[in-house]
Amino acid sequence: MIGSHALRSATRSTPRRLLTSRPITSRHASTAAPPPPPPRRSQPPNPHAAYYSELLPAMIPIFLIGSAVYLSLQLLHSSLAHEQASDKAHERIAELEAEIDARLQGGSGSQGSTVEALVNNAKAWWKFW
Repeated sequence: MIGSHALRSATRSTPRRLLTSRPITSRHASTAAPPPPPPRRSQPPNPHAAYYSELLPAMIPIFLIGSAVYLSLQLLHSSLAHEQASDKAHERIAELEAEIDARLQGGSGSQGSTVEALVNNAKAWWKFW
């Protein structure tokens, strides 16, 4: 009886999987590496890809220089247009100041009436009647 008990304990301690000669299925071998991909066929390089891979890196500095020149010229145009508009406004202001001075000095006795005429004309522009 002791011999059979030792035999039973020896078979219990060894797993059944080791005793069988069945192959391991993919269900049990989940950590196995996937099969390698098929080898790629060597193809001749695409002429369009080769053309653009050579052309585009050379175009980057040209694009940057062109953008910088365009933006600087646009800024120069904007500043010159602003300067021209302010010069015209200063000329118009000088003309109006000269006109006011001429009207004020034109009649020394009628200075009050000229100012009143300007004030009355200024008030009358918003009236509809």
